[in-house]
Amino acid sequence: MTLHPALQAMVDAAAALPAMHTLPVDVVRAGADARYKAVPRPDVAHVEDRAVPGPRGPIPVRIYRPDLEPGRPVIVFFHGSGFVICSVETHDGLARQLCRRSGMIVVSVDYALAPENKFPAAPQDCLAATRWVFAHARDFGGDPARIALAGDSVGGTMSAVTAIRLRDAGEPAPRAMLLMYPVTDHPSGGHAFLHRAWSGLRADSREHGVVLEPLPAGCGRRLASACLAEPGREPVAPAAFLRDHR
Repeated sequence: MTLHPALQAMVDAAAALPAMHTLPVDVVRAGADARYKAVPRPDVAHVEDRAVPGPRGPIPVRIYRPDLEPGRPVIVFFHGSGFVICSVETHDGLARQLCRRSGMIVVSVDYALAPENKFPAAPQDCLAATRWVFAHARDFGGDPARIALAGDSVGGTMSAVTAIRLRDAGEPAPRAMLLMYPVTDHPSGGHAFLHRAWSGLRADSREHGVVLEPLPAGCGRRLASACLAEPGREPVAPAAFLRDHR
């Protein structure tokens, strides 16, 4: 499988860097902060920082609104982190783009990071923040019947974990999920896992929501309409959505 040139450039650049786990946490975090500053940050109608109740104290969230109309679908977004790096600030550009391109409200969650906060701090924060969104969506113009979970990398993992925990608790479930290269199966560690992650992504990867190519034009807006527009409609799996909207 041939990677998209932009992705190949990322892989090549990463190969030239020291292994992340060999570096001090503050160095890795500073590098991530600097790298994400280059991501475009388009304007949206309204951005608001809030703190919501969590198991260890307030959880910072950032709410992005495409307009001030009530009843908008909501994306609860969990940033990638390797459980250690990044924040709502590093992923501000991505959250803004999700908001603009989908026409949906985005609630970006600044969950607790390791090593300062031990497992299961991160999934507990993500679950608490999602429950808050379900309970308070109308307060910021959202529709509690049309809530999706999304995230990149570990953020995708947190989306899947949160959805499973809501299901097991018999609570309202998300109408859709957008998982961007999530870690959902880790049978072995180290280089063997990474080799499979890059070399084993073929057509069947779509069935797991993994896509290593640009999304179709207008994909975000069609995701909103296809998955969230009608309360009571069955959620659309990522693979089916991408197959039907190419």
